Amino acid sequence: MRSTVILIPSYNCGATLPGLIRQIKSHAPDCETLLVNDGSTDNTSLLLDTLPVCSISHPVRRGKGAALQTGMDWALTHGFRFVITMDADGQHDPADLPKFLKSNADLSVGARNHAFGAYFFELDQQSHHFAFIGTVGAG
Repeated sequence: MRSTVILIPSYNCGATLPGLIRQIKSHAPDCETLLVNDGSTDNTSLLLDTLPVCSISHPVRRGKGAALQTGMDWALTHGFRFVITMDADGQHDPADLPKFLKSNADLSVGARNHAFGAYFFELDQQSHHFAFIGTVGAG
């Protein structure tokens, strides 16, 4: 079974994708990256062949939820065990990926708080409670 895929739902984020993908590959070189183009009308479609990612395109915009579902279905079909989602506009920092990749939890959640930085929580597999695992500096 393959391990981790980084899933990026995208709508009209062609301007940020090359830099984002470069950063993801730098911080998570062993992960597959899947970009779901959700009917973008900018240059996203043209970029897909130039980026080191797998891609799926919706012919029309179906919404972020549908793009995530398409990506999750792809991940299951291709035998991935874990999925990390990132926004295509660059608001999630790829430098945080190693925290998620080293987790042994069933579910890890990163939450931003502009006053205090990013918090990371994991779902404990035995107690089924979230446990605080760390922060990243104030944003």
